[in-house]
Amino acid sequence: MAFALAAVLAPIPVFAQTGDEQPALKKQAFNLIRKGNCAEAWKIVWHEARQGNSQALASLADRLLPFGILVPPSYFPIAENFVQHFEDQITALSLYAWRNPEIAEGLKVHGITLKDRFPRHFGDKKLVEDYRRVDACLKSNKNTGKCVELAIKLKIIPPFDVYVSMMDIAPREAFCMAPPEGPTTKASEMKPLSSQ
Repeated sequence: MAFALAAVLAPIPVFAQTGDEQPALKKQAFNLIRKGNCAEAWKIVWHEARQGNSQALASLADRLLPFGILVPPSYFPIAENFVQHFEDQITALSLYAWRNPEIAEGLKVHGITLKDRFPRHFGDKKLVEDYRRVDACLKSNKNTGKCVELAIKLKIIPPFDVYVSMMDIAPREAFCMAPPEGPTTKASEMKPLSSQ
């Protein structure tokens, strides 16, 4: 239902920043995160990422999300499905950022398997098989773009324009999670920042 609703909404036009402005935007986003203004930090990076900018998408997929710093907007109370929401966002943003050389290499080496980070339990056997197909495609060193198309066809991720619309109208703002103390990546140990 959410995908169908988002599909009819047109993305809001914005103007892309030049490459020189990218590091300044990233620095500005991290400064906002440090101050606890995570919704604004998301908006700064998302402004570029929603245009298909692979560097901005890679920043979200590879730097901000996996470390539990920034959690994208959502449609559901995050306590209900935090791990699945987080994992789905990393998967989607990584696949959309496939043109970024670092992300592309990571997809070819690791695919979309996140079992090392978050254990995922699927109740639907077809969905498990679809994930495996996309994972195998990515690891086979075929054209990564074709594997992303397969992920969209199998509905592992929505088309990018639909994802953009969904993020733009999500009722719950982005927020930050404080990573747990020590070397761990267990999502269950992450806590919202006190300002959230």
